[in-house]
Amino acid sequence: MSSASGLLDSSIFSHSGITAAHELWRALELEMHGHQVRLEIWYWHSNPNCHWDARLFRRDDHFKPWNPWPEFPWVQEREEVTAIHTALHFLDERLG
Repeated sequence: MSSASGLLDSSIFSHSGITAAHELWRALELEMHGHQVRLEIWYWHSNPNCHWDARLFRRDDHFKPWNPWPEFPWVQEREEVTAIHTALHFLDERLG
């Protein structure tokens, strides 16, 4: 099940020399086992095979910037929910 109904129409990126287009669709900030985690879900208009990309970040405290989670693999999925589940499974393995 995809919740892409509010996304921009991908056809608007088919001109003007644009070769790749994506938008930040969802940003979730989570507290897990004493860790602050940010999960971003990006929608790739220019990749019909894997529309959804998940990225993970972490930080030490609320006053520091978010840092990419270096061990997190490149996650691309056909469904938004699957991308979220993949990221949460990674977090469960690392933090649980």
